[in-house]
Amino acid sequence: MPPELRARLLESLSPADAEFLNSDWPFWARPEQLAPEGDWRIWLFLGGRGAGKTRAGAEWILDGVREGAMRRVALVGATYADVRDVMIAGESGLLAAGRAEGLRYEASKRQVHWPSGAVAQAFTAEEPDGLRGHQFDGAWLDEFCKARDPETTLDMLLMALRIGENPRALLTTTPRNIAAFKALLAMPAVAVTRAGTFANAANLAPAFLEQMRLQYAGTRLGRQELDAELIEDNESALWRREWIEAARVREWPALRRVVVAVDPPASAGADADECGIVIAGASADGHGYV
Repeated sequence: MPPELRARLLESLSPADAEFLNSDWPFWARPEQLAPEGDWRIWLFLGGRGAGKTRAGAEWILDGVREGAMRRVALVGATYADVRDVMIAGESGLLAAGRAEGLRYEASKRQVHWPSGAVAQAFTAEEPDGLRGHQFDGAWLDEFCKARDPETTLDMLLMALRIGENPRALLTTTPRNIAAFKALLAMPAVAVTRAGTFANAANLAPAFLEQMRLQYAGTRLGRQELDAELIEDNESALWRREWIEAARVREWPALRRVVVAVDPPASAGADADECGIVIAGASADGHGYV
């Protein structure tokens, strides 16, 4: 609207109408931040940095509780600190988005309570087996691709999503070229929405946006972290991502020798090559390297 027309419209609202409009998420949300139509089991929201993933997740949970579709909710993040500081107490988290709904956070129990009796329980992807024994009718898993073991975390979550008429999960994440993410995209009953960083420019610092544009626009990192694109392997690369992922381990043996190799760039400046660093370790028994 033109500024004059917008001002007249706002002045015509009563205080109650203005408060309602200010807190009406469907009015402010972009289409990709709203749950898609259709019969889906998992809503996968792919977003760049600052694209509004957290607000979308918090509002979806709040709406589910309001409608009575959710009373037992799982909140899963890469760490407990991520769940607490981003999903629950973050600027766009549950407590902020639902500040008018009387939510109460019990840090000692890692729970968020609603006056209606609904409860959201925090879990960490560092311990996916912690989901065993629980059952939920709604779930929000944030930064799926950041999880230490995303495949097991999702398996345990889906097995716990077993009560209510239509239990569903929302996964908010910036995509990464990992096997677990590709498998998720291929699963049935997965609905995908996507938003880039610059789609949320109205709520981000102009200096941040300018720096991101100047430094990362058009780069592979920018396409992944800002545009939420799944970046496949570079055809000219000597090493393929799938080789690296297949060789990953979460535990390693005692090492008798560790060597750090550094391949420094020959020049400095914006056009200089990146510095390469490799760490290799020989196992104590002399039978292998990591």
